[in-house]
Amino acid sequence: MLPTERLNIFLSKLVTILLATLALVAFQYFALLIEKSLFDLMLQEQFRSDVSLRMLIVSNPMFNLILPKSIDGIVIMYGLGAVTVTTTFTGIIMERSFRIKGIALAVIYVILNLAIVFAPGILNYELMDRGFLYESEVLMVTGVLILILTSISILISRKLLNDRIRV
Repeated sequence: MLPTERLNIFLSKLVTILLATLALVAFQYFALLIEKSLFDLMLQEQFRSDVSLRMLIVSNPMFNLILPKSIDGIVIMYGLGAVTVTTTFTGIIMERSFRIKGIALAVIYVILNLAIVFAPGILNYELMDRGFLYESEVLMVTGVLILILTSISILISRKLLNDRIRV
């Protein structure tokens, strides 16, 4: 018997994973600041060209994934992370609820979620000649779909936790 509702444990695991991810990104940013300062101290000014921290981040493609340039990009990137975690949790709960049938159900659910999340970009850029929507509109549609899918995953997980999982 748990002293709290099962959904609270589900949500606490979700928040823990997301906060750990954000903490690692913040650590990476501050480590970059320290590394740049140490590099500047170790190498004489005549042997180096000073580059701002912003230019270091913009010039590296991996930092564009970790630290997007706009608020929209941050919401989309970390929203994708949240929907990935909730979809994974829901898939695991489906497997635990329905055993063998649950594995097939979870795989179908994950593939369906992937198709829905990437559908606006694929439809706009690949299937239409010039792209019907602007990039910001595609990001907004994707953001709304991420919110909807995250909510659906949490609702499905709640239903399965309350009705199908027995401890």
